[in-house]
Amino acid sequence: RRRALAYLLRHVDRFSQEELRGAVVANWNSDDRLIRAATTDLIARFNAKAQIDLLREAKAPFERTTIALAIASGYLGTAARYVDAIIANEQAPSEARLAAARVIQRTLDDGISSQHFNSIWEGYTARVDRTGLLWSKILARSAPELRAAFPSGDADLDRELSRTLAMIEDRDPGVLLRTAERLTDDSDPLDDIHYLTVVACLTAPRPIEVTTRTAAALVNLDGKLDARSARRDLHFPLRIAELHAELSKRDSRLNRDILAHPDFGRPAHVLLTRAPGFDRRRAADLILARMAPGEDEDDEKLSLWTPEHVELLGELPAEWSLPMLRRLWGRAGLDDAVLELLARDPQMADRQRLIEGLASAQPATVAQALQALAALSAPGDDELLAVVRALSRLSDGKESDLLRGELLAALRRISGLEVAPDDARGWQAWLRVARPELAARLSGDGVDAAAWSQRLAAIDWSSGDARRGHGVFVQASCAACHSAGRALGPDLNGVAGRFSRDDLFTAIVEPSRDVSSRYRTVSLATAAGKTYQGMIVYDAVDGVILQTGASTTVRVPGDEIVVRRPSTASLMPSGLLDKLSDAQIADLYAYLNSLR
Repeated sequence: RRRALAYLLRHVDRFSQEELRGAVVANWNSDDRLIRAATTDLIARFNAKAQIDLLREAKAPFERTTIALAIASGYLGTAARYVDAIIANEQAPSEARLAAARVIQRTLDDGISSQHFNSIWEGYTARVDRTGLLWSKILARSAPELRAAFPSGDADLDRELSRTLAMIEDRDPGVLLRTAERLTDDSDPLDDIHYLTVVACLTAPRPIEVTTRTAAALVNLDGKLDARSARRDLHFPLRIAELHAELSKRDSRLNRDILAHPDFGRPAHVLLTRAPGFDRRRAADLILARMAPGEDEDDEKLSLWTPEHVELLGELPAEWSLPMLRRLWGRAGLDDAVLELLARDPQMADRQRLIEGLASAQPATVAQALQALAALSAPGDDELLAVVRALSRLSDGKESDLLRGELLAALRRISGLEVAPDDARGWQAWLRVARPELAARLSGDGVDAAAWSQRLAAIDWSSGDARRGHGVFVQASCAACHSAGRALGPDLNGVAGRFSRDDLFTAIVEPSRDVSSRYRTVSLATAAGKTYQGMIVYDAVDGVILQTGASTTVRVPGDEIVVRRPSTASLMPSGLLDKLSDAQIADLYAYLNSLR
């Protein structure tokens, strides 16, 4: 039947209206949802008179919802009026009531507004003119039926009834309370996200019970997802942050209850600190106290840190945060976030870290490192070389002019030259004449490729141990971008079979030497003068989501982007092997060789 209806639709001009009508009447009350959907598509091709005739003939719930769905796009008010009674009719099949709710949703979604595209509110927000007569009629006629029907006891129907109530921003206190009652210790976390979103859209005042349930659901969400081994994509933090911000805007007690919850303080709860008005200092005390390892503990706790946790360290006194920042340096893509805090009050003990920060792919981090090093007033050859490397890596274009000027000023300060080159090539030429031993280290990513070649040739590769190598893999920050499910770096399974050992370590030592097109980055500059470099994970007219690090993303609104250009620089930093011994490098290769 589905196939026959599909052929009828494809060749609709070959059949008479009476033949098509016969096919519709034979199928519009089917128990099979897909048959009814195919019938809906066919009815949509009828002329207005034929559709009106079918409206008059439809009696059974499925007949009425099928014709209503077919005409919803053209006759919004009529379609909604036609199914109101079905929604609250407990004798009607649940699937018919579900279809009736979707008719109401269709009438509320006429595409006028796009402000909620690419957000958690898409699918929960009406796009019909709220000042129009249709909106008033739907509120007056459909809202009572929806309230009376929810909850129904059918999980699928309840999700769509509540979604429809969210779309009309229902203000009934009973609906709000009944929605919050869906948030329990045993409820499914995906249902929790749905009902939290509905709660955020409902406009009734928040009683204490709703606040308590909402706070508990947000605090327990990560634990529930972990218990089900549920994976989160790159958009998950953005969506939950949007949800929490709206919930806290509607409920002034919510953030206080979240902080007071006995289970608050797990690493994933850092996401909740993004909401405006959240007590970040108190959150830092609770979250970071759990994440700080003892002196004799292994790296298990340190592996939980993300740049957002590092940022939260900035809320704490320096005597507590500074030792932790130094311990985090060089781990799992945290350096940019760590350097931002170290640069606030530069210390000589952090000078080498600041110099390493000049190799960052993010222009903002390079600028912070430059300013901090200038404040230390202790220039040396290592700083000179690092600044020339940073200048050489800088992309062409006006968006880089500000940072280029700062790098050139730093080189004049360090070298003491009264007449200095004004571009990277000029400084490279000057180094070859004045400091040839430094110039030799400028190849590729600014590393001494010849020295690395000699070192790697002398390593006893037969001594490598794959088990120990896994620990090195984590320690050297490789796991941050190349573990399962990560899109920032390529899959390393079988990598030792695809590349020779020399080629493999050349790619590690000089990551920007030959970047695959799949992992090439782009540079974005905004009207506000900010520049970002990363891999695009979402690209649309309304904005771009850029992955700038192993666990960091930034959303740049489309109307703020003034420059967008490809970059030849890899997000993988150079120097990952610098702190490893020869034995550790052999272990790392043994581990890579074991990935079949």
